[in-house]
This record gives sequence, structure tokens and C-alpha cells, in this order.
Amino acid sequence: MKLTIKDRIVINALYPQQTNLIEQILVRDIKNKVDIKQDELEKYKIIVQDGALTWQGKDEFDIDFTDKELELLKKQINILDKKNQITQDIVDLCLKIQGK
Repeated sequence: MKLTIKDRIVINALYPQQTNLIEQILVRDIKNKVDIKQDELEKYKIIVQDGALTWQGKDEFDIDFTDKELELLKKQINILDKKNQITQDIVDLCLKIQGK
């Protein structure tokens, strides 16, 4: 799946805070795949200025999620949607994950 730097940051909104051990392991694995590394901060000149996230260079990154990881993310999107907690910050990411 192609994710932008913004997607890689806002995906945190989809992580369940409390759940079972297996799902927390999946969350940890997702985080390891999407977390922005220190070298990327410099390489892509990632900064937050006046509340806006900016970067230069590469727009999208290929992230390979397992079926179980995608299942967890989709489940979380459904939970947030039922609670009317989907924000504009995560709409595009949610649609990507749902394949729409």
C-alpha cells in the first residue's frame, strides 16, 4: 500500500489503546513498518511549522501490510466510524485501507 508521510503519522489514530495481546503485537508490527525514522526526518526535511506538516522529496512509500494487520486496521476504522470519530485528518487514509 502506498502511504504518504502524513498517512504514516496519522495512522496512530487507528491503533486500539487497549485490546488483547495478539492485536497489540499486530499494532507493534504496524508501528515498526510506518514509524518515521530519524534519517527520514533529515532526508525528507520533515518539519512541523505553524501547525502544518511539511516535507520535501518522496511523496509515497510502499508499505506491505499482512492480511492480519489490514484486518485490524479495517476493524478499527469500523469502530471509529460507528462512534462518529472519523476526522478529516484520517479520511484519506481510511479510504486507502478500505480499498476505496
